[in-house]
Amino acid sequence: MKKLLLSSLIFTSFSFASDVSLLNEAKKYFQPLPDLFPSDKNPITKEKVKLGKILFYEPRVSIDGATSCAKCHPISLYGADGLPKAQGNNGKINPRNAPTVLNAAGQVSEHWRGDRENVEDQAKRALLGKGSFGAPSYKWVEDKLKSIKGYKILFKKAFPRDKNPITVDNFAKAIGAWERTLSTPSRFDEFLKGHVNALTKKEKKGLKKFIEIGCASCHQGALLGGTMYQKFGIVEPYWKYTKSKKIDEGRYNVTKIM
Repeated sequence: MKKLLLSSLIFTSFSFASDVSLLNEAKKYFQPLPDLFPSDKNPITKEKVKLGKILFYEPRVSIDGATSCAKCHPISLYGADGLPKAQGNNGKINPRNAPTVLNAAGQVSEHWRGDRENVEDQAKRALLGKGSFGAPSYKWVEDKLKSIKGYKILFKKAFPRDKNPITVDNFAKAIGAWERTLSTPSRFDEFLKGHVNALTKKEKKGLKKFIEIGCASCHQGALLGGTMYQKFGIVEPYWKYTKSKKIDEGRYNVTKIM
């Protein structure tokens, strides 16, 4: 009985040491998700977040009166509509599928090809996007917001220092502030914080293999990615393998750099 107990204690001690070693190795590549993604240019306040969440579901600033941020990024579907290509105002088809809005504020930029600086830039530019809201002008959007009862008070509370708070810039800041709270921590984040039993044995084995074979060289940080631009098709152009009928040139359309 004593031998069995001693054996069990030795195994437990070895297992714990192994877990701690894996944790220390994981910390070299990954960080826990923050509770929110802060911005120096857009400080997060309770009033701003409240307004941003309302505006996220507001369709009346679109040309068809039926398109909102939530149309392409339904939170109930994990922040993306799941369609092969997102549908904007009047059923217009976008060039690509909608990426999730969850944790998006922590990425290096927005959109698949990185042509949006941050979530605020995305929220603002989507208003005039032909395949998004389709608004004819920013002034049209501002006039529409000013005509809707309740927004005057909400904007004033969110931006108390602004003489004229209902602007597209503040529209974008409010939505951005709310999206910056959309952090989705998991058991992996608990593990990174030091709770070695937060992951199962099988998950720890997978994490060890993930690091050993080099996946973490690109898939790192708090988001396990989203920190750099990478070419899709490193050895050869992707379409040679996918046999895509239409070639998506991606970020090349933005930078013109091969």
